Amino acid sequence: MAMKWRPNDLRVANVLRRNFSEKEIDENFRADIDRREFPEIIGFYREINPLLSMTFVVNSSAFSLCEDYQQEAWNPYPEILPPEEGEYLITVKIGERSEVRIGRWGIVGGDGEWVGEIQAQIQGFKELPVPYKKERKHG
Repeated sequence: MAMKWRPNDLRVANVLRRNFSEKEIDENFRADIDRREFPEIIGFYREINPLLSMTFVVNSSAFSLCEDYQQEAWNPYPEILPPEEGEYLITVKIGERSEVRIGRWGIVGGDGEWVGEIQAQIQGFKELPVPYKKERKHG
């Protein structure tokens, strides 16, 4: 299973993901680790045009090494975020119990989030299963 460095803080994830792909975030983190043994801060650089660039400096504790998104399995949230907008099965922690619901992942104000859900209660998500279809019998 492929492992990737990802932001484990949703606020950091939303800022970085507006400007960098998941692959760029992972590769940049790995490059910083290769240059310096587990640095305290990680720098992210993007040139906007020849006259303008931007740099983000993020504390390395805001990242975790975790498995890549798995379409058929439960994915831990917020370590892994849904790859696109849409509906997913989600596990929500309510007090001492957990329950499964259908949640909508969408872009709200430029950030990805679970629409209508309390972010801190969500533990994981997975793709919705294919709906049941009655098989036709031949004959």
